[in-house]
Amino acid sequence: MMGWLLWHAEAVVIGCLILIICSAVFIKVSPYDVLRIQSNSMQPTFSAGDMVVVDSRSRMHLGDVVAYRSPLNGQTITHRTIKIFSENSTIQTQGDNLASPDSAINSRLVVGRVVLVVGGLGRLTDNLRHPIGFIIGVILPITIVLVAELMQLSTRLNTQRYRAVRSH
Repeated sequence: MMGWLLWHAEAVVIGCLILIICSAVFIKVSPYDVLRIQSNSMQPTFSAGDMVVVDSRSRMHLGDVVAYRSPLNGQTITHRTIKIFSENSTIQTQGDNLASPDSAINSRLVVGRVVLVVGGLGRLTDNLRHPIGFIIGVILPITIVLVAELMQLSTRLNTQRYRAVRSH
């Protein structure tokens, strides 16, 4: 029974490691980028602190929300496409919550089209970057799970020992 418990624990740890590695590889080689929204310029579509998934392979159409690198400072901006100038490969965007459009940019600066919005996830990841948020959001749950598993293992081992002593 003890061997089975150790094998079970090892299998869980190995499974978690494989999941983490596969996720990291998928994110690195996939055509998708995950971006955190920095401002409320696109409200009500999404807000500061939301996360968006951007597909770099997607064709851009008028009205699509796209992420692009600003030619001024390299910052990533996520706004709606309001004009596409095919003759000189430029586009013009505008935030849904802004009164005026952005300057036209070369379409080569486009990172991709927004395909998914996950509300509030960016705020969660921001909180996990602070020591107290990391302790509450990561360390504490892991500690609770480990203590629960150790208590369960201890109970099983004590039950086995009790049965072994009783049978002699």
